[in-house]
Amino acid sequence: EPHIRVAVLESLGPRFDSFLAQASCIRSLFVAVNDEVFYVREAAIHILGRLTPLNPAHVMPALRRMLVQVLTALEFGGEDKREMSSRL
Repeated sequence: EPHIRVAVLESLGPRFDSFLAQASCIRSLFVAVNDEVFYVREAAIHILGRLTPLNPAHVMPALRRMLVQVLTALEFGGEDKREMSSRL
């Protein structure tokens, strides 16, 4: 259920950042970035943004790839795709 995934991600506050900044957790968060539900993706990106200063070597390359996908969706996607991509 999407609302459960969002609730779990939103419960992972800054007190968990030292654990979440580990490479294995970052990989799991990027799975959520590819979720079918926009709000799950948004919550995962928010956490990854917070983790970037703690482990930039693992976060930045994947964020760069994701940014290219978002920019492509903005350029070539339909109106719905553009709106969601611009929010990310």
